[in-house]
Amino acid sequence: MPAVALRALRRELARWAQQPGPVETWAQALAAFFQRYANLVYRPGEQTTDLAPAYHSPPILTLELWRALRHRLPDEPAKRLALADALWALGRREPRILAARVLGTVPSEHEEAVFQRFWPWLQEARWDLAVERALMNHAAQPLLARDVLLSRLQPYLPPRADGDPAARALLALTLLPRAEGFDNTPALFHALHPGLVHLDPDLRPEWAALLRTVLARWPAETVPFLRRARALTRAPKAFDWILRRIADDAAEPWRQRLLALTQPWSTTAAHPSQPEPRP
Repeated sequence: MPAVALRALRRELARWAQQPGPVETWAQALAAFFQRYANLVYRPGEQTTDLAPAYHSPPILTLELWRALRHRLPDEPAKRLALADALWALGRREPRILAARVLGTVPSEHEEAVFQRFWPWLQEARWDLAVERALMNHAAQPLLARDVLLSRLQPYLPPRADGDPAARALLALTLLPRAEGFDNTPALFHALHPGLVHLDPDLRPEWAALLRTVLARWPAETVPFLRRARALTRAPKAFDWILRRIADDAAEPWRQRLLALTQPWSTTAAHPSQPEPRP
């Protein structure tokens, strides 16, 4: 794998950025940069599962290409979408990371076009954590800005969906507690409640990851919500597994209150609608 000479690369990128041409050709030009610095003899180690298609070029190259690309992005949303599509179609990690970044710059009023790409791409990226991270951190931003992520994902949440689609929908919802502009816990809890009542034990890790982020943001609202759901769930053992996992990272007094819900008497000791006292 050739070393990246940053000064020479930046000069070349500056020349490329000044050349006219349709956005459809940009993906191939960027792919040529990745190919030039590709690690063609890359072999995953014994302890890694990194088998996703990739150039295995130095991470600094992806960053430098994005720095050059973002200043050249066309104003027209349709052209940005076309560029994102072309980069994604290259089928490798590094250009797909750029595709996610480009998609994240599309104005939020084009939420439908963004979701039509974000959702299938997120499902396709389940074997590549780097691409998944780029989609979550960048491509989802127009959906979060428009506050439509929850409504868009509801058809894919359990129990309406199961398997990989349900798992990816739960993953995507972890963005909501991290979004400063989102504070609609009644809508979020309403969407999550059926899946917790009809809990699929195979989705326990995804539920734990989501509820951990929800609890960290809204502990006083989340604990009574979980108490009500625990009283109604059809899979109490799986529910208790989730409660114990999220309690591990919870601050007091929430940790003890969560663990108390796993006790046999917990669902009858208090009325499900009883509010949780604040500390």
